Amino acid sequence: LSEIAGISGRTRNCLEHAGIEDLGELSKQSYHDLMKQKNLGPRSVNEIYKLLKRFGYKPKFVLDEHGFYYKTAQVI
Repeated sequence: LSEIAGISGRTRNCLEHAGIEDLGELSKQSYHDLMKQKNLGPRSVNEIYKLLKRFGYKPKFVLDEHGFYYKTAQVI
């Protein structure tokens, strides 16, 4: 994750502390999994959601237009 531009240091540090090392692994995390991580709040999860979408990954959760948790994404 360290090579990805556009992710804040706080979010990057939280993810590295959680052992999440790449976007593929990050895309497998649910909203609730991410919120369980120490020092990772709604703003960071919104940042992660936008990052995953920007790089073509499908997050396991959906945020509304305001960045609030909407629902768990359907797995097809």
